This record gives sequence, C-alpha cells and structure tokens, in this order.
Amino acid sequence: MDRFIKDHKELKVVVMNKVISFEKARIGYIRKLLNDAVLQRNISRGNLAPEHIMLSNDADNKGVAIEYIQNFIDKFKQNPQVDSYMGQLDWDIESYIRNPLMHIGTRLFQYVDMYIRHKKMPSPGANFAFRSGMYAAVGGYMSTSTLAEDVDLGNVIRASRIGAKDKRAVDFAGARVSRLFTSSRRAEKALKYGLSPVEQWQNGFSAFDDEVRKVDWKNIKKKG
Repeated sequence: MDRFIKDHKELKVVVMNKVISFEKARIGYIRKLLNDAVLQRNISRGNLAPEHIMLSNDADNKGVAIEYIQNFIDKFKQNPQVDSYMGQLDWDIESYIRNPLMHIGTRLFQYVDMYIRHKKMPSPGANFAFRSGMYAAVGGYMSTSTLAEDVDLGNVIRASRIGAKDKRAVDFAGARVSRLFTSSRRAEKALKYGLSPVEQWQNGFSAFDDEVRKVDWKNIKKKG
C-alpha cells in the first residue's frame, strides 16, 4: 500500500486499520466493514453528494481493460434503471500459454456461462459494480459469510427487484471493456489433480487456504 501511494500521488488513498478477532475473521465481515466505511464517508458529504459507484474485485486481480473504470461510470450514467453491473471475467493469459488445457477448459465453461447469461443473468462475483444506494438498501454484505459473499450480495440485489417492471437488478457491463483478469492458481491446481478448470471451486475455498498460494505455478516444469 505504501508503494502504491508513493507511485500514484495523483490519487487520494484512504487506509482503514482495524484489529479483528479470529472469531470474526470472516470475509463477509471484513468486506462489510470496508464497504460500510465507504458508504458512511459518502453520506457524511451531505444530501447533495452524488451517489457512489462501488466496485468489488478479488485480491488476486491480475489486471483490467484500459476502459474498465470509465466503462462502469458510463454504463451507470446512461442506464439509471440498472442497480448493478457484472463485468467480464477472464483468467491469467500467461497460464493459457503455460498450459493449453487451461485455455481450452476455461473457454468452454465461459461459453456455457455466456449462454446462461442470455437466459438469466448469473450472480456477479469477482467483477461486480453496484450503486451505493442499492448496497445500503439491501444491508450490504452478509457479515456471517465465510465465502462467496460477493455472489450472496448479487443474489440479494436481484431478489429485491423481483416483480419490478421499471428497474433491472443486474446487467452485463459489456465484453472486453469490462474485462478483469484474475489469477489462475486455483484452476491450475484443479488441472494438477485431474479436474477441469470449472471444478476449481468444487471443494470450496477460504482466506485460510494457503496451499494454493504457496505454489510457484510459473516455474513448474512438466515431467517427461
């Protein structure tokens, strides 16, 4: 964080510190603390303050499209009836080069997701933007969530608009311009154990799952 602040003096960075007991160390609770603090700072600006756009990414973000931020701003401005947007998610390009099976398997389940999206918008996860007013209306992240707290938030937002004719809970933010590249470490671990990339979440995961973080996937050499 210190290096980022030093390298980007043009940005105002607010750092929040809090000691959390082990019993409360759940991802839902942590994300709720951070996002509620952002919401409170915006409310403190007064009634004339514009509504915030809040953006949720995972910690293993590997990069985003050049138009990423501006695209979300434009989408919300142009479509006031939409509460939230799901961005396009892709995996680390370097992993595709290391392992063609990773590339083929990922593209296969992405195509299936694309088909599902045209039938029914899935719950957003690692690439999700939402209006601060909707976040406040549904109560934010569930503090008891130990995983998939971002998916839970998307489900709650969607449920809040059931039957609404003039509002859309979740929409797609567009191909390429909303793309985020995430780490392939879990997918590569799945392949290592004979599973497909879509099965990377099969056995669950948590903030305390250190095994997958300790492997240097870039330097793993194939046998034979």
